Amino acid sequence: EPFAVTVRALDSWGNPSPSYRGEITFTQTEQFDSLPSSYVFKSSDRGVKRFEGISLKESGLYRLEVVDSSGLKAVSNPILCRSGEAGWKVYWGDLHGQTHGKARDVLADTVGTGTPREYFEFARDVAAIDFCSWQGNDFQVSKELWEDVCAETKRFNQPRRFVTFLGYEWSGLTPNGGDHNILYLEDDQPIYRSSHYLVKDKSDIDTDRCPISELWKTFKGRKDVMAIPHVGGRYGNLDYFDPEFISLIEIHSFHGTFEWFAREALERGLKVGFVAFSDDHTCRPGLAYPPCRPNKVKGGLTAVYADELTRRSIWEALKSRRCYGTTGARILLHVDVNGHMMGEEFSTEEYPKIKVEVHGTNLINRVQVYRGTKPVYTYPPFRPKESGFRAVQILWSGARSKGRSKRTVWNGMLSLDKGKIIRYETLGFRKRVDLIEEYSNQILKWYSSTVGNYKGLVLWLDAPDDAEITFNSQPKTFKFKLKNLREKPIVVDAGGVDQKIEVCEVSPEDWRMDISFEYVDEEVEVGVNPYWVRVQQVDCEMAWSSPVYVHYKTV
Repeated sequence: EPFAVTVRALDSWGNPSPSYRGEITFTQTEQFDSLPSSYVFKSSDRGVKRFEGISLKESGLYRLEVVDSSGLKAVSNPILCRSGEAGWKVYWGDLHGQTHGKARDVLADTVGTGTPREYFEFARDVAAIDFCSWQGNDFQVSKELWEDVCAETKRFNQPRRFVTFLGYEWSGLTPNGGDHNILYLEDDQPIYRSSHYLVKDKSDIDTDRCPISELWKTFKGRKDVMAIPHVGGRYGNLDYFDPEFISLIEIHSFHGTFEWFAREALERGLKVGFVAFSDDHTCRPGLAYPPCRPNKVKGGLTAVYADELTRRSIWEALKSRRCYGTTGARILLHVDVNGHMMGEEFSTEEYPKIKVEVHGTNLINRVQVYRGTKPVYTYPPFRPKESGFRAVQILWSGARSKGRSKRTVWNGMLSLDKGKIIRYETLGFRKRVDLIEEYSNQILKWYSSTVGNYKGLVLWLDAPDDAEITFNSQPKTFKFKLKNLREKPIVVDAGGVDQKIEVCEVSPEDWRMDISFEYVDEEVEVGVNPYWVRVQQVDCEMAWSSPVYVHYKTV
């Protein structure tokens, strides 16, 4: 089946460079039909070029590489081509972001830059995602802006090319329900705000619905409405969970990573899938790189398994939880349990067999299988190094709070009392935000912060077993001996919301971009068991599958 390849030239902030005029060359294109060997960018391209009608001669896994005349190089996300009858395909989208108002010459209706038209144009032409929704804070959306959003959503919806969903963000305070993305299947729908707080025209204030349970009453019986609670300025309150409208929760956005939110849902016994979006305010849905602010991260993406690129097909995949979220990388992830796809629910008397297939955009650090909130298997399995230089990985993660002030500052240092640090690599460090301040053969000092996400270091050491490392940071200080890592990884609680430091020996030579494995859980518990998979790359990009809900019963 033909597909498109998009090549874009980005500046250091992740914006397209309209002045780019380089010549690019595709390498290793023997299996690609209709792809030119080279191309010179024109002024009309504005830094982005889409090549359509590309096809592959044989099934298999591919990554396309492109270099330009100045030596810049890029590698595509993995491309998986399967032979046989067409089944579900993977489509990528971002259903959470907002812009300025209707036109540039009026005061902002909502926070952000750009217009709804520019927002959808960027998603389709620059980010090259497949589906999108505009989601302005409801208490700022005027009648005129809502009319414009309705018109532009309808205008840009083009089945099998680019799918849009009408929607808005219900933005009540957490005690009243908290932030929820509201999505409609059809066009030209009403907006039911949480309040008219910043809307000047209050003539339709009677349409407000607060708390969010009042919105559920208004929507009751409708199959064409969906709500997705998320964590932003006013995190979603799961006390108001209604399965009639909620089948998904957001696990990542530019506000940070919120595994605690997923864990809370599972602990409550809620049956939800996991998605990730950008919550972009810079008119860059689907490609939302963080601004130079340490309390933001790159926006996420959601992949769905659907049979075609139409509203109804994407909607059905989302409602069925046949989807997964990432931190923005287009990681391919396939998970099934006893032949059942992510999102499904089934009963069995057999031990659950979890099959996992991952194709990364970088080397994969680890893949974990969870049963509920408990990790039950990690790939590759723990294997301490027997001889030679050892590699020690230290990761820090978490947030200070669930609310708006999430940022945890990890500025600190580590010291080695015996032996020496041969070299180090940073993991997930951002330019202008994280940096190594000082380095010697026994000391490292750094500036770093997280908002639920991971960052860290890999140290290559020439040191004896009884050597001791002291880790000193603002949230936590502790010591450990290298010999302790031969037994099991060390996890140190640092308070806050999932604030922790994880230390383990790693074997970088075992890291791969493509992983597949099976795991049989012989310790499954009687009752409902949600199985889901968490992927972490060495660049700290992540992916989370939606759970498969397994009702296990003994013979």
